[in-house]
Amino acid sequence: HLLQQEGHEVIGVFMRHGEPPMEDSSDASESPLSLSVLDERTDHKQGCCSAADAQDARRVADKLDIPFYAINFRDEFRRIIDYFVEQYVMGRTPNPCIVCNHWLKFGKLFEYADSVDAQYVATGHYARCILADDGNAWLCRAIDGDKDQSYVLFGIDPECLHRVLLPVGQFRKTDIRQMAAELGLNVADKRDSQEICFVTSGEHAEFVRARRGDPIANRVDDRRLARSARVHRSGERLRASACLREYRSADHSTRSNEHVASMDGHHPSPLLKSRK
Repeated sequence: HLLQQEGHEVIGVFMRHGEPPMEDSSDASESPLSLSVLDERTDHKQGCCSAADAQDARRVADKLDIPFYAINFRDEFRRIIDYFVEQYVMGRTPNPCIVCNHWLKFGKLFEYADSVDAQYVATGHYARCILADDGNAWLCRAIDGDKDQSYVLFGIDPECLHRVLLPVGQFRKTDIRQMAAELGLNVADKRDSQEICFVTSGEHAEFVRARRGDPIANRVDDRRLARSARVHRSGERLRASACLREYRSADHSTRSNEHVASMDGHHPSPLLKSRK
């Protein structure tokens, strides 16, 4: 709507990332428009790539009277899932949304835009692209500081910023919801998307275990506290069944799947306390 008001010819696009459900035996690779999207979340939280999200996007496009396409990015998105699993197993904290923005939304999506002769790529991120007097485009924070998402867009190629439109970044989210309600859009009261879209259960460790097997992590703090059939990331809360105190993972060995636990998340060894 905002782009239409500015005089742009708008094409609606939904990025289908998900792999087909297990019970779907059809070959989804035949057509870029036939891929099943992610199943509904079982944790009842709001993601961004479910079948319901695809339906919402189509209804909005119909309401605005613009063409709508669902693009098959399944193979590309598998790279993001692999990245998530590999980083998690290494004891790091992955951020697949940032990688998705870099590889897909402001990577592959530009290739699609070029294929249909589209000058710009616009998204609903709460951030702003400002053209400076020297001709350079700058990625800036949104007007609504509470909803700012500029930090997840830092990976965008600066050369691409001239082609990025972020129309909602000029408004507060309450104003955007009010506009959507006035237009009769069904998403006006939709919950914010805050979860990893492909971990529909909300259980990250369970997802990693299903993809890579069943790693066993040893937790230690000068003594061995417990064994756990899951992977923990640095800084994550740990609980040992024999202890009443709460620990945090301070270090992780990918070779032994061993975790060093401490009360404050700092490594208990004097040799490693100052490690950067």
